[in-house]
Amino acid sequence: MTFEIRVKRTFNATHALSYFHGKMEKPHLHEWTCELICQTPSLDDAGCAIDFIHIDSILDKVLTPLINQNIHELSAFEHKSASTENIALFIYHQCKSIIPESIGFSLWEDPNHKVTIWE
Repeated sequence: MTFEIRVKRTFNATHALSYFHGKMEKPHLHEWTCELICQTPSLDDAGCAIDFIHIDSILDKVLTPLINQNIHELSAFEHKSASTENIALFIYHQCKSIIPESIGFSLWEDPNHKVTIWE
């Protein structure tokens, strides 16, 4: 048996692809939606798989530097394109460094376009 916890967040940020058809893409705003998925085989003494408040605080910590920013200009993207895939990978690694459980992560740049990362 595996319990799966999912927590979503929405935030605004601008990005641009560095090598879009050979040149820098024009920066543009998205209302991003992300979902952190945590899996664990057991419950704690309170009957919880993973405390939602704990996951909320991790997402708050990881996403705060991205909110209302031009992601392309952040130091983490100095030598890489601020693609949806790279942004998702950045957030995933930040979360994984804090969460010991098995995780997955999804990032939508709009309602129809999503990237998902699984371990």
